[in-house]
Amino acid sequence: MDLIRQKWYIGYCTQGKTCWCRTISIKPNDDPESNELEYAIACSGELSKIVAEHIVDIHNKWLENDKL
Repeated sequence: MDLIRQKWYIGYCTQGKTCWCRTISIKPNDDPESNELEYAIACSGELSKIVAEHIVDIHNKWLENDKL
């Protein structure tokens, strides 16, 4: 599975939207209760909300530009 060539998504940890961290995965609406790390780019507690959103934004814009 080529993680670089797929769209990335922001997710929440088990504490939800109020938590400071965000997850990044290649699967939208990833279940935070799931222990499957198969789709994970960054797990809970690794990145702050601002950093995770910035990384996903840059990655997805790069994908769009690469396909043009």
